[in-house]
Amino acid sequence: MKGKSFEEKEFKRYNTLNNRNDIILKIQSNIESDYRYFEETMQALENSIKTISSKIDLSTQTLKTKYFRPLYANTSNKLNAFKLEISYIKEEGEKTNSDYIDRVEALKKRLEDELFPIRAKLQNQKLIKSIEEEIKNERQKLLQISNIEDKIKDLQTNKNTQKQNFLQGYCDAYYEYKNIIKKLNERANSINDIKLMGSIKFYYNRFKKNFLEFFNQKSNELRDFNLLSDRESNSLPNVDFDEHLDEITRILDLILEGKVTYRKYKEVKESVKSLFQDEFFDYWELIIGNDEMANMSPGKANLAVLKLLIELSESNSPILIDQPEDNLDNRSIYTDLVQFIRKRKENRQLVIVTHNPNIVVGADSENVIIANQKGQDENRENISFRFEYVNGSLENTFLKNDENKKLGILFSMGVKEHVTEILEGGREAFKKREKKYGF
Repeated sequence: MKGKSFEEKEFKRYNTLNNRNDIILKIQSNIESDYRYFEETMQALENSIKTISSKIDLSTQTLKTKYFRPLYANTSNKLNAFKLEISYIKEEGEKTNSDYIDRVEALKKRLEDELFPIRAKLQNQKLIKSIEEEIKNERQKLLQISNIEDKIKDLQTNKNTQKQNFLQGYCDAYYEYKNIIKKLNERANSINDIKLMGSIKFYYNRFKKNFLEFFNQKSNELRDFNLLSDRESNSLPNVDFDEHLDEITRILDLILEGKVTYRKYKEVKESVKSLFQDEFFDYWELIIGNDEMANMSPGKANLAVLKLLIELSESNSPILIDQPEDNLDNRSIYTDLVQFIRKRKENRQLVIVTHNPNIVVGADSENVIIANQKGQDENRENISFRFEYVNGSLENTFLKNDENKKLGILFSMGVKEHVTEILEGGREAFKKREKKYGF
């Protein structure tokens, strides 16, 4: 009886120690899991700091004034200090993990030291082996269940992270349009006779057509969204982005939760890509004086666009303009186009191709280039090449004579005489118009 009592007592002790060992192993697994998440969090923080630092460096390089540079420098210094603090925290985390793992290993050794003599005393080693094998199997199952639960949590966390990334990217795209429109509107305000008004629009009909291709048309899950409602083909409503983003988010949730019915062979991944397709666009209204662009003549509209492009351009490089006088009457050419050219040539070189004397003479051209193609007109031949050019100021003047004709048509007269002949129709035509006008 004593022997049997002894075995039962030892067996009970044996099970107790094994249960403690299981608890210690679970604690060790949790410590390792927590440390893994800690490392990932620290890495994410370092990546975010790196991204923000890059953006600060880029913004600093594009600054046009010195006033905000100290703020960027101060922000950069604080980020560097925070980055150093993260390094210290990582070292503390590594030390904490090492300390607790050492303590767990010490506990495991102590339990093993207690278990060893009990195993030696128990006579039925076969039974012990069977029990240990069963415990081992059960322990393995528990660890597998724990790992599966961890993976489920990881997947859920990753899904939420990806969802937020999609939504943030969508917001960034919208606000990029908004910033561009704000910037151009502010710059356009400095143009006296031009009013430029920009707004953000959305291709609702195209979005609806492309997105709904993925889903069964008999399903009702997407029917009540304003984003997917019917609109006239030429409709351009304003975008209420808060409402718009709320509907995008709710549609995404329906997709992720599997609450929408797909057509055959249609994939979730492609439907999400279609949901976040950038269908925003910038819409501009242009007013010159009291005229909207839609009501302008082609010539005046072209002039308005030309003014706008030059005024809004930040470049200092030369501009090449081909026949800006097209579809404009001579009064508009002189009062609008020529005055604009005279004003803008002060701070930027303009190279203009024209057949209008008001532009060449009225705009005080500093350098006039005359071109001639061999064989195109009678009595206008080149000497050496198919295409020949001559250039100079309007003050370059001498009359055509037989001796100069030997050099070719371009070199037979001065620049002023070429302008008179080509753009005015010749001296005789100019004098006849002058006489008719009674000047």
